[in-house]
Amino acid sequence: METVTSPAEQRVVLHNIGWNTYERLLADHENNSAPRLTYDRGELEIMSPSPEHEKFNRRIAQLVLAVAEELNIEAEDLGSTTFRREDLSAASSPTPASTCRTRSRFVARTA
Repeated sequence: METVTSPAEQRVVLHNIGWNTYERLLADHENNSAPRLTYDRGELEIMSPSPEHEKFNRRIAQLVLAVAEELNIEAEDLGSTTFRREDLSAASSPTPASTCRTRSRFVARTA
């Protein structure tokens, strides 16, 4: 029996990156699920998630949705949606556990 090993999660953090550079990188990768880009006040994190990370992420999403349903809280799994706020110099693809807090921070103020 052959053993298949999965690649490890990889992260790189770049400092002093402008918002326009982040936007261009995001546009260049808009049809790709990887790499994931997170931007916060000049710091750009580039991450290529491992299969284990994705499996864990999906399980957390299922758990959050189940708890929300039991508590009659409206919730939805938005996958790897990126929320951007140029005025805050921040953008993120949140994990399921932080989606409610992050979504309100990024979406509610844009309306």
